[in-house]
Amino acid sequence: MRLSMILKTLALSFAAAFASASFAFGHCDADAQRLCTSEEFHAETEKSCLFLNVDQIQDPLCKDFLKRGEADWKKSVESFRQVRVQCKAEFEKLCPDLAGAERKLKAQQTCLMAEGEKLGVTCKKELNRHIHDHQSNLREIP
Repeated sequence: MRLSMILKTLALSFAAAFASASFAFGHCDADAQRLCTSEEFHAETEKSCLFLNVDQIQDPLCKDFLKRGEADWKKSVESFRQVRVQCKAEFEKLCPDLAGAERKLKAQQTCLMAEGEKLGVTCKKELNRHIHDHQSNLREIP
């Protein structure tokens, strides 16, 4: 009896999570498949790809969803541009393939975070500021 209750609870939790994910990006699926499968967006989030291509979005519900979050996304992108300025030397040394890749934000951040112990004080401070201000779900670099 108790096992079946646990299984039902897990099933309901999974269904709720799936439903919320579908609600958030469901209307954007066709546009994401059309716009975000190129090598240019490899390892980037679909959300970033969609924001970068918002003028090409065909589904009006997807476009509305993106427009509502566009200001926050732009603030995050601008914040990460500041990280790139402060971490220029680290990018050139630790992430040479990504140093000039303007549109590969997630890949750049992932590279810097993976090399956290090798970052200079200024770079680490700026990356942690960005994480704190725009990605509170991530742990800052010690």
